[in-house]
Amino acid sequence: MINRIAVFAIASMLVLPCTFARAVQEDTGQKSDEIMSKIFKLDMMNFLLPLAMKKEQYAKVLPVLEKVRRDTKLSVEAEAQTLRAEEAEIDAAIKDCFDKGLVPKKELRDKLGKMLRDFSIKRQAQIAKNIDAMYNVLKDVWTPTQMKIASESLNPKDYDSDAKVEEMTEEDKSRIFIREIMLNPAAYEVMVKLSM
Repeated sequence: MINRIAVFAIASMLVLPCTFARAVQEDTGQKSDEIMSKIFKLDMMNFLLPLAMKKEQYAKVLPVLEKVRRDTKLSVEAEAQTLRAEEAEIDAAIKDCFDKGLVPKKELRDKLGKMLRDFSIKRQAQIAKNIDAMYNVLKDVWTPTQMKIASESLNPKDYDSDAKVEEMTEEDKSRIFIREIMLNPAAYEVMVKLSM
């Protein structure tokens, strides 16, 4: 009986620190994510507040932004569905790699490579469509001053090292602002609060 108690006590001493460490790690990660989210919001405010958008402008911009976000979510869900359909074959190939030392079959690698390229092409098309939708509403809603502030607030070379900034129009630069700022999930949260 004493041996069982001693074994249980020793096992408890070994398990509890591991459990505690895991809980601390999860809590730390979650807290870090919360702080990073706040940093992103501050960054977005740095770009959005100088625009001095009025409530009436938010009322016209936010519905377009919400539609763009819904469309993007549908695209992401379609990708996830495609990935789930391939999961069993991927799992079987991984099992063969570990259990049998087999290199993944070329057909599978080609199929997955094509799938990932298709995802990339569709994502780029979705991003272009989102930028167009936002630009079309912003050019009608923003004042020329707001458009100028947006177009001058980012350095295009930070997003494309080959950008020929001297050849870029205000529209080109505004589209970068839309892609990097207006379509950022943190910016949406900030704009919703600023619209109130």
